[in-house]
Amino acid sequence: MAQQPSSKFYSIEDSKYSLQFNKIIIEDDIDVTLHESDEKSIHLEGRKEDISAIRWRIKDGVLYLSSRSGSLKDKVLVTVDVSGLKQIEINGASEVKSLGNLHSGPLDIYLNGYCYVNIKNAGKITLLNGEGIGLDIKKRSANVLVSSGGA
Repeated sequence: MAQQPSSKFYSIEDSKYSLQFNKIIIEDDIDVTLHESDEKSIHLEGRKEDISAIRWRIKDGVLYLSSRSGSLKDKVLVTVDVSGLKQIEINGASEVKSLGNLHSGPLDIYLNGYCYVNIKNAGKITLLNGEGIGLDIKKRSANVLVSSGGA
């Protein structure tokens, strides 16, 4: 979670989006919380200069989250409203979790880096790790399938 150094430097920014997406690609160690909602909002919390480094866009049904200035681990928390999510690709040391349960059908999560995932979903979750990436499963529910070595 983003650390709140001082309210003087701490900032919150909300952006609305209109395009649909069912896939998210996360780069540059950005911590993301997914929230099941039809609101279509992206909420950013952190220092102003770190928030301004977040770059996001939606193209061809994919939400791309990245940084203009390298790793944002523990600097910014990005909360994304999602609906009908099918796939997440995590590249780097991001922490990705859900705020409550997602109502998606099957959800594929591709892990490419030292990341932490804590997602609850109505449908089956399939974790796929990239080549040379190890998995440490701390807790697993009945709806999780793990596949090693990439897809």
